[in-house]
Amino acid sequence: MKILLIACHFPPFNSIASLRAGKMAKYLHRFGHDIRVLTLNEYSLSANLSIEIPKENVIYTSWLDINFPVKRLSHLLKFSNKNLSATPNGLSAYSPSLLKKAWFFYRDCLNFPDLYVGWYPFGAYAGIQLSRQWKPDIIYASAPQYTALLIASRLSNYIKVPWIAEFRDLWMDNPYIHRPLWREKIESLVEKKILLSSSGVITVSQPLTKVITNKFSLPTHTITNGFDAEDFMNLHLDKRPSRKLNIVYTGKIYDGYRDPLPLIQAISKIQSLSSNIQVDFYGTYSHNLENFITEYNLTHVVTIHPMVTYKESLKLQLEADILLLLTWNSPSEKGVYTGKLFEYIGARRPILAIGSMDNVAADLIRERKVGVVENDPDKLANILKEWIAIKQSGQDIPSTPMEALQGLSREDQAKQLVEFFKECLR
Repeated sequence: MKILLIACHFPPFNSIASLRAGKMAKYLHRFGHDIRVLTLNEYSLSANLSIEIPKENVIYTSWLDINFPVKRLSHLLKFSNKNLSATPNGLSAYSPSLLKKAWFFYRDCLNFPDLYVGWYPFGAYAGIQLSRQWKPDIIYASAPQYTALLIASRLSNYIKVPWIAEFRDLWMDNPYIHRPLWREKIESLVEKKILLSSSGVITVSQPLTKVITNKFSLPTHTITNGFDAEDFMNLHLDKRPSRKLNIVYTGKIYDGYRDPLPLIQAISKIQSLSSNIQVDFYGTYSHNLENFITEYNLTHVVTIHPMVTYKESLKLQLEADILLLLTWNSPSEKGVYTGKLFEYIGARRPILAIGSMDNVAADLIRERKVGVVENDPDKLANILKEWIAIKQSGQDIPSTPMEALQGLSREDQAKQLVEFFKECLR
């Protein structure tokens, strides 16, 4: 099968989105399919993921950063982007600041459907040029970013082949994105037109699949995020015997959305044992977390580290006693797993999940018996005491069961994807 994958982010760019796209491409290629990837050229200092298909199969195109004028003006005015309270998809909550209001208006008008809309003409042109010498059987576009879906729809119409939309996060039903009413009405029409031109939709959880099937009469299939067992191989571990309980978090912290406060409060309740705990956060800097650490006098327990590479994050996960997962405690996130959860499961270290008690991530942790889900600081304190007692006795915290990994590998998911492609091509 000839497959064209369209994704804004692809390795070596370092993100959960590019990781999923890269792994799907890896296994589709390994299964013998002729795959090409259309993506934009957005390398950065953090670009450290490996390209696991032949490099000549990846078409990197130019793109127009439509926010460059704002970034330049912000730099000239010495206005720090850190003052814009960013949400996971780069949009921000509204503020009375005149400068921020001007930015929001600019963003709402021109970042349509997202900040990568400047890739559309370059991606569509590159796809048309490619089709003249290599015509795919099916087009597979991964979002966010939603510009990839616009390109896929355009190419599908031009070269007359079906296309599949993948939503790791929903479009108009994404709880993290806030739009003014006028834009919401217009963008809803765009979403409908684009999706109805597709032959099927993939989402990463059953609740998200239900949202899509209720809105559109389209074949829809759930393929979760996952882990690649091969990534955990040949990692040099530095784990040394220690009686301290080491809790590790790798990834971003979204202030106001994914809140580590219950853990901080739990540790403060067992101050007499706090010397037996080490909590390490690796990733995006968080003002809230730093304030919590200071407020509860836990600078000797909790350490914030800079972001690390993907391989280094896997190594840290394998070396940890407990892996901390933060989710947003909101009904809006019922269908959100987070890609980090599956890496944690692949590392086979017990997970401590704080946030929603009733979403797909919490359900999976309980069903697979790979950790605990808790928000109450008193209950968390008791859990920490139990783990500390195990470490103080000279034992290791047991690994999670091997059977918990079943069906969650990237290879398993790529097989599901191929079967869905075949259904949509019939």
